[in-house]
Parts: sequence; C-alpha cells; structure tokens
Amino acid sequence: MTTASLIGIPCGLGCAVLQSIAYVVSRHFTVSRGRGAGIHLIVLVHLWMGLFAAVTLPIVWVPGVPWDRVIEPLLAAAFFNICGQVAQTIALHLAEPSRVSPLMSIKVFVPALLTMLFGAPAGAAAYSVLNAPQWIAIGLCAFAGASISRGGGGMKVSALVAIAATIILYSASDWSIGMTIGRMLTTPGIGKTRAALLVTASLYLLTPLGSLAVLPTRWGGSSPERWTYHWADWRDSLPYAACWFLAMIVLFVAIGEVGLVYGMILQSTRAFITIGLGAALMYLGVAHIEPKQPHRVVVIRAIAGALMTAAIAMYIWNK
Repeated sequence: MTTASLIGIPCGLGCAVLQSIAYVVSRHFTVSRGRGAGIHLIVLVHLWMGLFAAVTLPIVWVPGVPWDRVIEPLLAAAFFNICGQVAQTIALHLAEPSRVSPLMSIKVFVPALLTMLFGAPAGAAAYSVLNAPQWIAIGLCAFAGASISRGGGGMKVSALVAIAATIILYSASDWSIGMTIGRMLTTPGIGKTRAALLVTASLYLLTPLGSLAVLPTRWGGSSPERWTYHWADWRDSLPYAACWFLAMIVLFVAIGEVGLVYGMILQSTRAFITIGLGAALMYLGVAHIEPKQPHRVVVIRAIAGALMTAAIAMYIWNK
C-alpha cells in the first residue's frame, strides 16, 4: 500500500465518522427548536468554524501560494459549500439521518462523471481512467444507499429534492476544492496534507462573512422577527461545527492524497456508520432523531450497508 493510501484511507473513513455524528447533532438542533432553526444553525456553525479557521491559518500558512490562481476556485468552493449546507440542513429536518446519509452516497456518481469528462483535479487519480469494475462499484454504492433510504416507507418529495440539491452543490464544492488543492501544490515546499489544511482554513474564513451579514436578523418563534440568539444555541451548535470542521480537514487531505472519486467513495461509508448510530438511537428511544422502526427495516438497511462496504472494497481492489 502506498504512502498516499496509508494517509488518505484513514482520513476518508474519519470524515465518514465525523459527518455521521454531525448529521445526528444537526437533526437534534433543528427538530428541537422548530421553525427557522436550520438557518439559525447554519449561521452559528459558520461563525464557530470561522473561529477555528482563524486559529488554524497561522499554523499552516505557507508563503508563496499563487493566490491569483487559487482565489477563484476557492470562492466557488465557499459559495457551493454554504448552499450545500443549507440544503443538507433542510433535508435533515425533513428526514432522519439514517435515511438521508445513505442516499447521499449517490453523490459518488457526480465526481466520477466529472473525472471522466474533465480529468481529476488533484490527487493520485489525476492520471487514471475508471475501469468497468470501478463503475460497477460506484453503481452498487448508489443502489445500496437508495435501498437503505427506502426502508421504512417512502420519503417526502421535499426531502428528496433537498437531498438532490445537497448532492449537486457539495459535488460542485468538492470539485472546486480539488482544483484549489491542485493549484496550491504548485507552491514550492508545500505537500498535499499542508495544502489541504491551508484550503480548509482559507475556506472557512470566507464562509462566515455571510453569517456576519445576517447575524442581527431574528428568525422563528411565533413570527419571523422573534428569534434571538441565546448561549444554549451557541453551545448546542458547537458539536456540529467541531465535527464538520474536522471532517472537512480529513476529507480534503483524503482528496489530495488519493484523488477526488476515491475520497468520495471512502466518505460514502458514513451510510453504514449512520445506520449504526440510528439503530442505537432507536434502542435508546430518541424518537425525535430516529423514529422507531420494525426490526425488518433495520436488517434491510444493515444488509444494504454491507453491500456498500463490499462495493467500496471492489473499488479499492481494482484501483
């Protein structure tokens, strides 16, 4: 196994774990607070991540970065990232995490298609072409994700629309991030991991600007003007912000080390992880996050998750 794989695979799997936890925290926040909570959460989370980025940036700073070439894809990544998080928050408010997360695995199709059309923007897959078994693996991942999400009854159309929007927007952001990392790698003395950390810090210094613009606004309650920011809201949004910021660091490292499509495949294991979290929450009776489902539904989701794991192994084996 190459050094890139030794770094990239654990980072991709770590991203899956952290995002699974973030999904659960997000649903708890929005469902427990009601109307307007999604926008409220996005504002607070990006302010927290801006603080994390401000601390991280001086540590990972590298002189000589060609910002004139980096800023354009970085701005695109920031825009698509914020829009994707809004869509994702709406989806998690409308459906439980153990159904949203697996369906998000369909996202692996988008970077794979972009790679086929335009070539990979960064990482080890930059000079490779996806072969037939790899395409079968991607298809199995998507099929397994859809099977998991169908278990327990059909989802609301509005939730499916929100998930579709999330997939498209996050894919555009990931593509822009890959391009940003690729251009940063032209800097003398910068490695893939350092470039990924610098991209993360730079990205989340940009995204809070929109949050600062709307912070004085009040949402929710009995009318759109009746929501103020309390310490409890800042406290309860912190776990989501911490998990997401760390998830993005390890995801960007994975993209830089093993390529865009391979990184997305590893990230898609969050589906199986979220199924486990969902089953645990059902057992504990946390119904506002994961409503109780028949044993049959849990088994079907677990089998589909195992199929997804097998598909990922097929992709790795044929890499």
